[in-house]
Amino acid sequence: MVKKRTILPSEGTHWYLPNGSPFYTVIGANGKERDTTLKDARKVGAGPSTTTITKILAKPQLQNYFEERIFKATLSLEPQPGDDTNSLFAKVVAISRARGKKAARRGDVLHANIENFIWFGTPLDDKWSNHCRQLKRAMEESGFDLEKARSEHSFFHSLGYGGKVDYHDSTPKVADWKTKDKIEEGKKYAFEEHEMQLASYREGLALPNAECWNFFIGELDCKVLAIKHEEEKLKVAWQKFMCLLAYWQLDKQYFPGTLPPWQDQLISTSSSTR
Repeated sequence: MVKKRTILPSEGTHWYLPNGSPFYTVIGANGKERDTTLKDARKVGAGPSTTTITKILAKPQLQNYFEERIFKATLSLEPQPGDDTNSLFAKVVAISRARGKKAARRGDVLHANIENFIWFGTPLDDKWSNHCRQLKRAMEESGFDLEKARSEHSFFHSLGYGGKVDYHDSTPKVADWKTKDKIEEGKKYAFEEHEMQLASYREGLALPNAECWNFFIGELDCKVLAIKHEEEKLKVAWQKFMCLLAYWQLDKQYFPGTLPPWQDQLISTSSSTR
């Protein structure tokens, strides 16, 4: 009997405990499960995810995507009698966000199917079989040892951040999967935040010299684009990430983890300016 993985919620603003375990949700005062907050994280020393830190960056390409989504939502809207500018804007935003959440959910579902395929040889849903096979082939052609690897492994770094890595092996290589509507010829897909994410992942896994790869998967066309990041860019990306992490910690006045010298300096400087 094939064991199947469950589909996890989106990891937009997640936290990780010092032992490396995810700390995504807590039980609220009403007895119901809710998303973890900064206040919750402080109580247990949990660190923010890598992607929480890189959200600080301005991302022109993402902004272009949001603007395109708003434009398409506008085209689909049929104004009703009595609609004013404010009500029309609210409707457009609601349509755009709903489509964005639907696309994000598809990405989460594809990730879960890929994970199940890697671990147990079959996706959760046969509709994703070709996507999984194409990704497997691309990873094997890129030198990944699929028999000696770990999928969806979480960690906590002593600097005070954590993450969950899509895939890594002992060669060593680290990979992160990204889903797109489709893979278009000549279009740029890899940006500096991808380099920072992977650089922080390999440091968190104690694999500072690991090769870092992104695999972009087209949901509609089943195409897979493999991109290996240059080592020199990864070294710079790690320095950039540490700067962003320092900013986030200063901004939140929260310094989880075992403090290295530069974090001690941040805390003492911050305290002296209060």
